[in-house]
Amino acid sequence: MSCACRACSLLFDRREAGGAHYRLLPRRRLRLDGDGIDDTLWASLGVPVGLAFLTRGETSGEVTARCPSPLGLLRAPVDPHRWREAEASVPALATLAGDVEALLVDRTEGARQHWIVPLDDCYRLAATVRAHWRGLGGGPEVRRRIEDFFRRLADGPSVDVRPPTEPSPTDSRPGT
Repeated sequence: MSCACRACSLLFDRREAGGAHYRLLPRRRLRLDGDGIDDTLWASLGVPVGLAFLTRGETSGEVTARCPSPLGLLRAPVDPHRWREAEASVPALATLAGDVEALLVDRTEGARQHWIVPLDDCYRLAATVRAHWRGLGGGPEVRRRIEDFFRRLADGPSVDVRPPTEPSPTDSRPGT
């Protein structure tokens, strides 16, 4: 992300502004639980852990999983064929805005949460994990913080159900 001020938000809301180098972060937060991301589908994506976010490159179409850890984000590529199968099973995945939205997943310790969220939410969670991880398994404090993070997502409004190609200055933030 480059900037989050109101002036940049107004500037980057215009397609001609910034020479198309910058994009707004959408504000959409959409819970996908119950929409078909079962254990089999998750395993097919080849993500090695249960807490991750997956992004699609706007120009390349490449899908990458990023997994929060005490050392920062670990990256894992997702097989393109498997991702297309996931999109066929869960149509909301095909609506991910490239480079600025992610599928955020918590499948740790019995959790089954799947969200489409702005990319800054994912980095906020990664920072929380890194700051509060203790020992080999993370400890109870990091687990509590992760649960709090997802609880705040669930308690907040699901925002911006429009496709991510239609941002407005009040529903978007400047981003990458």
